[in-house]
Amino acid sequence: MKQVFTTEDGTLIAVHDIDQDISADAYAFNGQTVKSFIMEDPDVPPISSIDRTTGAQTQGKLSAEFMAGYVMPVPESVTSTQGKLTLLYAGIKAAVEAALAAIPDDTGRAAAQIKYDAASWYRSDSMFTTLGAALGLTSAQIDDLFRAAYTDPTSVTKITLGSTTTTTPTSDSSSESSGTAG
Repeated sequence: MKQVFTTEDGTLIAVHDIDQDISADAYAFNGQTVKSFIMEDPDVPPISSIDRTTGAQTQGKLSAEFMAGYVMPVPESVTSTQGKLTLLYAGIKAAVEAALAAIPDDTGRAAAQIKYDAASWYRSDSMFTTLGAALGLTSAQIDDLFRAAYTDPTSVTKITLGSTTTTTPTSDSSSESSGTAG
C-alpha cells in the first residue's frame, strides 16, 4: 500500500510506502493544505509522474475525476485518541459513552470499556457494530467515522442521532475478543 500526498487541487507532492508513517504536516508549507490518502485498490490508476524503477518523483496531477471518485478504504484500525476526537467532533461522544455505561452485564460493560480505552480501535471489532446499532448508526456511518479518525477527526460530519429510543447494547457482542489491544 502507498500513502499519497497531494495539494487540494490534486497536484502530486509525494508517494510513500504506508509503513513509513509520514504525516501530511511534513509537506504543508506556505499555508498549503495537503491531502493524504491510501492507495490499495487494484483499480487505482497508475501515477505517471513516479518512476517505478528508481522511485523518482516528479510534480504531476491526479485527475480531478480520480480525486472526485476516490473513496478511501476503511482503515483496519485507528488509535483510541483519533476515535474519541472523531466522536467528539461528530457530536456523539457522550451518547457512545452513555451506551457503554448502559450495558446491563457487568462483565460485558467492563470488557467494552477496556476496548474503548485501549490504545487501538479495530473496525472488525463487533463492539462498534453493536454500539452503532444501539445508537441508530449504519455500517456506512461507522466506516465514515473510521475514515475521518484516520485522516482528520475535525473533518467529520456532525451526526444527529434519532429522537427514537436507542436500544441497549447486549453484553454478548461487547465481550467478544477481536484482537484489540488492551
